[in-house]
Amino acid sequence: ILTTHYIEEAEEIAELRQEFSEGETPYLHTVQYTWKKCMDSPESIKWVEADTKERLALEMANTWRHATKEDFDSMGDNLEIIPTVCVYTLKRDGRYKCRLVALGNRQKLSLNGEIYSPTVSQASLRWILTEAASQGHSILQFDISNAFVRAALGDETVLVRLPKHNSWSADSNKGDIVRLLKSLYGLKISPRRWYDTYSTKLAELGWQVSAHEPGLFAKTYTDKDGVKQQLWLAVYVDDSIISGADRSIIRKEMESILAIFPGKEIEPESVSKGVETRDLIGATLKFSAEHKYMKISMEKSIQKLLEKFDMTNCRAVSSPICTNHVDSNSPEVPNFPMKSLVGCLLWVACMSRPDISYAVQNLAQTAANTPTEHTVMQGKRILRYLKGTIDVGFEYSIKQEREFKELYSRAAESENKSYRDTIAFCDADFAGCAVTLRSTSGAILYRRGVPICWKAKRQSIRATSTMEAEYCSLYDCIRMTMDQGYLNFLQEQEHKNFPLIFNDNKSALALSGTSVATKRSKHMPVSYTHLTLPTTPYV
Repeated sequence: ILTTHYIEEAEEIAELRQEFSEGETPYLHTVQYTWKKCMDSPESIKWVEADTKERLALEMANTWRHATKEDFDSMGDNLEIIPTVCVYTLKRDGRYKCRLVALGNRQKLSLNGEIYSPTVSQASLRWILTEAASQGHSILQFDISNAFVRAALGDETVLVRLPKHNSWSADSNKGDIVRLLKSLYGLKISPRRWYDTYSTKLAELGWQVSAHEPGLFAKTYTDKDGVKQQLWLAVYVDDSIISGADRSIIRKEMESILAIFPGKEIEPESVSKGVETRDLIGATLKFSAEHKYMKISMEKSIQKLLEKFDMTNCRAVSSPICTNHVDSNSPEVPNFPMKSLVGCLLWVACMSRPDISYAVQNLAQTAANTPTEHTVMQGKRILRYLKGTIDVGFEYSIKQEREFKELYSRAAESENKSYRDTIAFCDADFAGCAVTLRSTSGAILYRRGVPICWKAKRQSIRATSTMEAEYCSLYDCIRMTMDQGYLNFLQEQEHKNFPLIFNDNKSALALSGTSVATKRSKHMPVSYTHLTLPTTPYV
């Protein structure tokens, strides 16, 4: 999570280039300028070069053509001209970059088709990385350059006004008006147009998309021994991760994609003792096919979060939970950025920290109101907990999988069930909310001992017994598992069985295994068995 800092004076460029003394670290990662500041700076020639390079790249890609009278007439009363701006950025590596961006926030007309871009879910990505580590498969990362510009708009008529300094007409006071032929960064429809273009080309290359996980692709090939092998491709807009048993094969597949969509391979940040360290959308991925090892953590992001909220020197605590009691008399703290804190914590919880999900959920329920001293204390307690557990994350190793399997296979065998590599756990508190007296369900799905997805949900009913609360948690766990549309796509055909679910309430298990409804329990099947569920081997 990097903050973009806007520098007002161009003279500060020189300061950014100074070498830092020992023990000092730079905190400015991206510096953006206006056209006037760029032209007034000593580096104006380099900014002009970056601007010219962007303009030439867009024109070579046939991004637009000059607007004609027919283009204006075709829009009729819905005529809309979207302004564009050039964003000038001094990158972390010292590069001068210019990006022409459409101001989509001023776009009022609705274009045909959907406007979002499907991406791979973090749950399916964790599954792929866990399987790759357990099988000793290799992974490669690559990025598509100027992805949106490579997607055609089709029959859509979109008119934009170029910046004045980018116009070719000498008498143009406001900038030339052009009709876009390709998508442009900033347009509402660009992400979806890019995904449609990318997925179509992948299908032509033999990749099959998951029906329930549009950002996930698979391809089957036969190795030199005549054995069928599987390749996996996870797509997150213009960033992709490809995994497979043969490193030369996955490199060949990556190069075939980059031959159609120019881009570059993303090399590991570092390699130590065979373990690659990579950036994974804000998280840190440590991966080794040789050692069959994988770890996903959020150390860098948590450290930046502590610095942002001035909690670097705080005292660590052993749990992220404060009392659930809401103090209505607590003084307000209107200047505290609670929504920013909640957003950051939600991302950390989503990526690799399910242990803070319940605490962040409670905090998020108060984010719409003015923060009070009590809610601020709740948020800061989560930060204090993260400081004491900053290196905690998802980890896979052969030893860990073996220990996990030995422990829970014995529990399964004690109930005459067979252990599976995919298992789930569910639990519930009873009337845990002091305000509504409703219970909260918790569920988590594991693959080879690694958490894949999880959920903490306040139950929709007010349970009157611990058995009822636990029964509801079983239902919520099954629904969470059924919602993971990638499971059948990723698992082998012979292993497409429903995960083994562990629950610690014998009354709830007994009720789930009987079709007899008594006057005290008949309301349970009415509320929680209205779906046709697969046969589920509870333990």
